[in-house]
Amino acid sequence: MSNLRNKLFSWPVQAFFWLLVTGLFLIFNLQALNLRESTALALLSSGFIVLVVYGNVSWLIPVWFAKRKYLIYGLMLFGYLVAVSLIRTYLYSVIRLALGWPTEAFGQAFFLALITGVLSAIVSVFFRLSYDYIIIREEQANLKAQNIEAQLHFLYQQVQPHFLFNTLNNIYGVIRLSSPEGAALIAQLSSVIRYFLHENQSSQVFLADEIQLVKAYIHLEAIRLRYDMPVTIKLEGDTENVVVPRFLLLPLVENIFKHGIDKRSPQNFATITITVGDKLVTLEAVNRLISLTVNHSPGTGLTNLKKRLHLFYGDKARLNILTDNGKFAITVLIPIENNSLKAEKSEERPR
Repeated sequence: MSNLRNKLFSWPVQAFFWLLVTGLFLIFNLQALNLRESTALALLSSGFIVLVVYGNVSWLIPVWFAKRKYLIYGLMLFGYLVAVSLIRTYLYSVIRLALGWPTEAFGQAFFLALITGVLSAIVSVFFRLSYDYIIIREEQANLKAQNIEAQLHFLYQQVQPHFLFNTLNNIYGVIRLSSPEGAALIAQLSSVIRYFLHENQSSQVFLADEIQLVKAYIHLEAIRLRYDMPVTIKLEGDTENVVVPRFLLLPLVENIFKHGIDKRSPQNFATITITVGDKLVTLEAVNRLISLTVNHSPGTGLTNLKKRLHLFYGDKARLNILTDNGKFAITVLIPIENNSLKAEKSEERPR
């Protein structure tokens, strides 16, 4: 899809198109005028259409129409067409005067220019819609690729994941009587792997499933620490029925254990707050600030998360990073757009 966009909307293709339009105007004018006169009028006509099309496509549509400010867009478009039509009519009068042609009524010439501008603006809207359609299709393809990458990120290794999962189940059966604590850890790891390997994974899941996943992940990470670290999870609102992108929480928690812990110190802490409101889901992960150079630079997981949020929600989602009073905080805000979207409840959530 990206190749299609590059081919159809590249500058060489657009330059060729406008040269073709200018050539058509030139050929049409040559039926009644000489080459010099035809060239001047052809350049004026095509230049006028270029101003209308690119002014609408590159400025008016993105700034107002795309933000659903339709009334302002209509007024701005009309004003822009009037201004460009006045310029075109004035230049046309100058060319007529330079060529020694009879003067033409300014109002009539302006009206014809305005009608041409309106038609060009309509064509430019279809041009922009076609471009946006290709962009959306490309983003959907990128989103699918990003989801696949996120799913494989945690389990990317040399051994086959299913082999690992089955082996862990066997180990669990062997040690559950002799070492209940070790068996519990094996069960936690198995449930996390099952979440990643669950078949027919959709791009969106219920927030409650994501919360259970990170709880299991935190439990597994905690055993690697020399000192116990308090991790507080605060839940507010209905987390059971809201739908979020798959693997939304995991990068935030991964960042805590990768960059927010001093393994030589017992002063580590982390707080994860999840708030579901009427229109927004707010996720906040706060941990100890080790150093600005370590904490403040987003890792691969957060960078990928930011890209995926943009693919899902565009400019409606936010990922903010704040350092204050020895704390490092990541806040994610996403809109609650449609909770009827299909999401698959895991048959066996990480426990």
